[in-house]
Amino acid sequence: MARYLYSLVLSASIFTASCGPTKPPGSVDGSSPSATSSEGAATSKPPSVNVASLVEAADGARGKKLYEEEHCGGCHGTQAKPPAKFPNLFATDWTSSELEEGFNTIKNGDSPMPAYGDKLSDNQVADLLRYFRAGE
Repeated sequence: MARYLYSLVLSASIFTASCGPTKPPGSVDGSSPSATSSEGAATSKPPSVNVASLVEAADGARGKKLYEEEHCGGCHGTQAKPPAKFPNLFATDWTSSELEEGFNTIKNGDSPMPAYGDKLSDNQVADLLRYFRAGE
């Protein structure tokens, strides 16, 4: 029995090690979340992204296509058919703070919303936010 458990643990560690590098928790764009402070000590603050600028340069048409491909409408509905249970993304004002919150929620998730940080780039998230803001 002990030999079996040892083999199981060894197999699991080899499998885990072979999965390849993962994005560090708190990473916004795949870079390390650690930054160096003026004293030279590492901090755990993620790099900042100017979400408003990303959204301004984004493409709402690409965001609409991505919204459909990722089946976001299943929970969040459409402009014509708002959701009953989850936030209506087309009825939000999308102020700067709301853009930041939306960006972070899409990237990192917020139960029951899953995280898409490992699946969508910052520019793709900005495309989605542009689509929501434009309401096209």
